[in-house]
Amino acid sequence: MLPDRSLPIRGVLTFTRTLTPTSPSSSSSTIRLCSTRLRPRPRSPRQVGRFSTTLRTRATTSTSTASQEPSPTPPPRRSASSKLLAFALITASAIYYLTTDDSAPSSAHIFNDHRFTPFTLVDREPVSATSFVLTLHPATTTLPPSEVAAQLAAPWTANDLWSLEVKQPQLQIAREYTPLPNAPPGALRFLVRAINGGEVSTYLSRLPLGATIDLRGPHGSFDLQARLRPEGRLVFLAGGTGI
Repeated sequence: MLPDRSLPIRGVLTFTRTLTPTSPSSSSSTIRLCSTRLRPRPRSPRQVGRFSTTLRTRATTSTSTASQEPSPTPPPRRSASSKLLAFALITASAIYYLTTDDSAPSSAHIFNDHRFTPFTLVDREPVSATSFVLTLHPATTTLPPSEVAAQLAAPWTANDLWSLEVKQPQLQIAREYTPLPNAPPGALRFLVRAINGGEVSTYLSRLPLGATIDLRGPHGSFDLQARLRPEGRLVFLAGGTGI
């Protein structure tokens, strides 16, 4: 069988026919394949050039595709400066909350629920070795004494138990204290117990007469009338300074 013409090979087949008589009356023939040689068909210069150009084009396309692929973007890192900025904002907000007394108390209102109002320490009365009573007057007001007395007594009518925040300006902290009832008209009185390690009580125990104490409130915390039964009887168990 001859090679397929579609394959790019070229071959030469050589056949030899030998007749060997075995007898005068008969003869047989033997066909022997002497040699068969197949060799590839050489490419023309045009085909070789076209093949080389194709290889170069594919290599260039692969290289350009690989170079055009975007490199993975590393995840953004939170820098130390952003952390410091967040900490500074939180600290500034806390300081602003404790020091928002930029606007002077209104001439029509003594108390302020959102800003600290200055009061003046006019008296300190020792009660025990660790306790004392402070008497305060509004520091800046243009109201007549009768109106001042009415506003200072108003929280007792609206609340059975209420308190005012007292600010410690050095540490920028505040603690709530409940005023004493039956104070003189136009005054607030607080019973304070100086506790070892207490930031605000220690601060108050060292203030001289005439010092300014910043207060904020009032804050109602207990509605006794709403908890009374119709018969009006109540068993009350409580503990704390001043009871």
